[in-house]
Amino acid sequence: METLDARKILFVITKSNWGGAQAYVYTLAKRFKEAGADVVVALGGSGGIGAPSGLLRARLEDAGVRTIFISSFARDMGLVREMAALFELLQIIRKERPDVLHLNSSKAGGIGALAGRIAHIRKIIFTVHGWAHSESRPWYERWIILFASWFTAQLAHKIIVVSKFDLIHAPVLFSRRKLLLIYNGITPFSLLSREQAREELTAKIAGTARTLGDVEASFWFFSIAELHPNKGLDILIRSFASIVGKHKDAVLVIVGDGEQWSGLNTLARSLNLENRVFFAGFVENAREYLDAADVFVLPSRKEGLPTVILEAGLARVPVVASRVGAIPEIIEDGVSGLLISPDDVEGLTTALLRIKEDTALRERVRLALHARIVRDFSEETMVKQTAFVYR
Repeated sequence: METLDARKILFVITKSNWGGAQAYVYTLAKRFKEAGADVVVALGGSGGIGAPSGLLRARLEDAGVRTIFISSFARDMGLVREMAALFELLQIIRKERPDVLHLNSSKAGGIGALAGRIAHIRKIIFTVHGWAHSESRPWYERWIILFASWFTAQLAHKIIVVSKFDLIHAPVLFSRRKLLLIYNGITPFSLLSREQAREELTAKIAGTARTLGDVEASFWFFSIAELHPNKGLDILIRSFASIVGKHKDAVLVIVGDGEQWSGLNTLARSLNLENRVFFAGFVENAREYLDAADVFVLPSRKEGLPTVILEAGLARVPVVASRVGAIPEIIEDGVSGLLISPDDVEGLTTALLRIKEDTALRERVRLALHARIVRDFSEETMVKQTAFVYR
């Protein structure tokens, strides 16, 4: 890594449950601490206001990175809680006096940029993990988020986007000279063996009094995602209902937790899929279980640059995903994976059948995606480019 000029870096992120943005903050915080910087991460809980802090905080503290819990941070909006979060974060910034304030997520961006300017922080960086105003929300919330994004852009010194998609789709009123493209990066990680990964996940599912049947003989469609509308898991379940009649060995295993847990389970039961669709719940270090998968599926409605796609590719698992956000910048349709339109049940069904029934295709795309990620999505490159922005 190049010499790091910043002596103290304060990262801010709204939620601390594990996801792509949290993995990004964890990687940078850990790497910059190892480079000799004084690193602090201020973060909210894993759910609503007052929720307990999530996995990100535990992993940071295990890595020796100091954390500060922001009790008033929550994903949903409300004037009183936003004001409380502003004053709480301003107090933290004034106490810590960082050289660099690095903000992540729309809420942390708007509140943090204002607090940073009030506290006269010399370098305020905002990373966009997908523009939040494009999410499925009530229209008035989208307009509020759009204004907050514009407001953040006026106050931040630099804005990092993690994809060409976000660079192109930045609101027209943004100052283009502030925008910088830095792809998320990844480094090799350990994997459980296919047998061990399947056995452990089967044991978790068996705890719900359900069984995957013949674990070794089954063909596993697999997803790791927060159970949130943005991830399109309802589309995946509806699509999978058309798969099971043609392929008796096919099962769908979904790893993750979130607000749609009850709704997605209800959907699976309504389609008579309770013995073919399995929810493993939250699994720590979920990426280590990727060898359990025959095909990884991420049918998202909205994404930035999903770390889980990089992880699946590095694990050499063939991928079917939506053509949203930065995913087409990672996967070339038919070459290194299969891409479908968001909210397209029929298109997803066709893609799942195609990749299930074509062994040569699975082999070809998984190797091509692995080569692409090793070549173009290096953690080292991401860290070096971010360090340059801090200067």
